[in-house]
Amino acid sequence: MRSICLGIVVGLFTLSPSGEMAFGQSRAAFRVTQQPRVAPEKRKKNDAPKGEKANEADAEDAGPNEERVYVFRDSDSPENHGEFTNVMPAEGAQMLDLALADKTDPKFGEDSISLTVNFKPPLWCGVVAASQADYWGKEPSDSAFDLSRARKLVFYARGDRGGETIQVKVAIAGDQKFGDSAPIPAATPWLKLGKQWKRYELSVEKLDLSRVITPFAVVTSKAQNDRNSDSTEVKFYLDHIYFVMGRRK
Repeated sequence: MRSICLGIVVGLFTLSPSGEMAFGQSRAAFRVTQQPRVAPEKRKKNDAPKGEKANEADAEDAGPNEERVYVFRDSDSPENHGEFTNVMPAEGAQMLDLALADKTDPKFGEDSISLTVNFKPPLWCGVVAASQADYWGKEPSDSAFDLSRARKLVFYARGDRGGETIQVKVAIAGDQKFGDSAPIPAATPWLKLGKQWKRYELSVEKLDLSRVITPFAVVTSKAQNDRNSDSTEVKFYLDHIYFVMGRRK
């Protein structure tokens, strides 16, 4: 299978008029459908998640001894690390329909994540997997992941029609007092998705990931999608989101 390896792109999400990150507030404000699952064991600040070995289902994209820490594997997987509760900006709550157990042609396992965005001002929307539900790092919390051994983020993505454009980031809350240890996130360029699943990689070797509260973020905007379609709605899918662990270069 063809994969795309992406270097680190420095940048932050759109800022509010006050100059602060335009974070959202609560998962209760937007529509989420999901399957009940066993929550991963809560880990304190200095506890590194236990990596899992790749299994036969993943053999096409990894060696059998690859150590992984999953953000999302399947909706009911106890290996998941992160709660997809943090929407941005605050207005994004009126745009986003998030399904955490979509069974429409998953790449692996029983389901994948689908995101449907119906653009409204300010015409961009994103969702973040947080170490603790609704947590942005504004207050102290021991709920964080030690990903200091992470070498790269791997994820699979596809568009519903093809041509949808997204951007993925790691550790976006470095400007918060109790946020990520990395002051600036790693980010992909804008990615134009096809209708078929494709594997993407994002290097994180240069980041300080000793404390991570936002291991995964995805964002889309009407401006980026207008290049491919004049539709006010986009839908795309994500599957098998994980960090590859090991000795950094």
